Amino acid sequence: MYTLYLLYSETGEVAQWKIGVTTNLKRRFNEIKLANPNAVDFFSSYKIDERNIAYAVEAMLKKHLKADTISGEWIYYEALTKDKFQDLCSQYEKMYRIHLEIQSNINTRYDY
Repeated sequence: MYTLYLLYSETGEVAQWKIGVTTNLKRRFNEIKLANPNAVDFFSSYKIDERNIAYAVEAMLKKHLKADTISGEWIYYEALTKDKFQDLCSQYEKMYRIHLEIQSNINTRYDY
């Protein structure tokens, strides 16, 4: 099982989010905490059973939020809420699964 996570952090007066994928939230939090001691906690998570789908959804989320990126993978706090994160994960997961189904149908139809 893969988990997309929304991590909250405060650096000075800047509140920010980090989006990522992991199979172990506790281990991932400890890794992030080493690089960013201001990381507070996971605010929300969304589970996906397939690796390729989880990473595709993460990529779509990051592209969607590109204009709200502070630096690297950190996103302005105002850009997301728990509900918006959950909704975006759900929408992008459905979209990607439809994409995979269409691709499979095309490959099956034209596979001689």
